[in-house]
Amino acid sequence: MKEKFINSKWHFTMVENSVIEDERLLPSEKLVYVVLSKFASQERSCFPSLSTISKLSGYSKSTVVRAINRLCYLGYLTKERRKDEVRGNISTFYTLTLPEEAPSKAIPPENPPPEELPSDNSTPCPNDTS
Repeated sequence: MKEKFINSKWHFTMVENSVIEDERLLPSEKLVYVVLSKFASQERSCFPSLSTISKLSGYSKSTVVRAINRLCYLGYLTKERRKDEVRGNISTFYTLTLPEEAPSKAIPPENPPPEELPSDNSTPCPNDTS
């Protein structure tokens, strides 16, 4: 039976347990992380479009953007906007990471004050080069 399962045509995505267990994360944030994990390379990097993430997660683009920004803020994700001199913005390059500290039991507000979490036009990701 085990060999049959291994040789099946099932495709699955592995997700870090701490993402599932972190009580600070909203369901939308967890699912966006899962979708990004689906596309991640061995280096934990990927570049799906917001439309693709939105379609696969079932959340609107604005909810996906908020989830991505909060994942960055909490240390689960970094992003880098990739640009082309001719075409301008090409895509956003995401890298899945883990927070440096263990998740706390305190649940931060869903909408932190602007000084804590920048608007959707900027990013709390330290590696953003835009």
